[in-house]
Amino acid sequence: MYALPLFLVLILAAVLAGCDDGDEEDLTSPSGRALLGSTDGTPSYEVDSDRPAATEGDEDWQFTLNNARYERFEDRSRSIQVVTRLQSAAGARMEMWLWTEDGHTPYHWVSEGTTGRYNGVFCFQLRLEEREAEEAGAVMQLESEQYHLTIGFRDEGTDEWVMVKEQRVAGTVPDLEGPAPEPDSQIGRELVGCPPGFT
Repeated sequence: MYALPLFLVLILAAVLAGCDDGDEEDLTSPSGRALLGSTDGTPSYEVDSDRPAATEGDEDWQFTLNNARYERFEDRSRSIQVVTRLQSAAGARMEMWLWTEDGHTPYHWVSEGTTGRYNGVFCFQLRLEEREAEEAGAVMQLESEQYHLTIGFRDEGTDEWVMVKEQRVAGTVPDLEGPAPEPDSQIGRELVGCPPGFT
């Protein structure tokens, strides 16, 4: 007698769970998790670390980085969206740098996980500003008119770079106001998912 109402309640609960008010893309990157086993990493801000020069990989690696641009999440906060095509071998750690030609490097990131064998689209977003309950929080300190993104993969066994690509970030650099990120900031810490329609 109560089976039908209970069934309807469960269906309604499932529908409501799927209608979350949060950003559809404000989730971890599925392709990032498939590639690296984790979407988490360790960011550093305002660094002096030297980035590697762009290199070509061997037959196990193919990497096309031709789409990096400034975007917005659904809550209007800013991001950098990256869409790549990647074929990888296992056992490399991913690193990223955001930099200018005059030497300003506001961001460096090292992945928590290492690559597995992967072949497909690799899409993610990097958060550029923290959003607190009632006001904006810390922001990436972007002070130049143009930035470049370098993405490299370093072999865990040999510590050598197996593939490195760089690309200018397209679009207008966002005018972000706020304090610099603290060491435990969430800015650029996690590979966030791309909007629907991307992987």
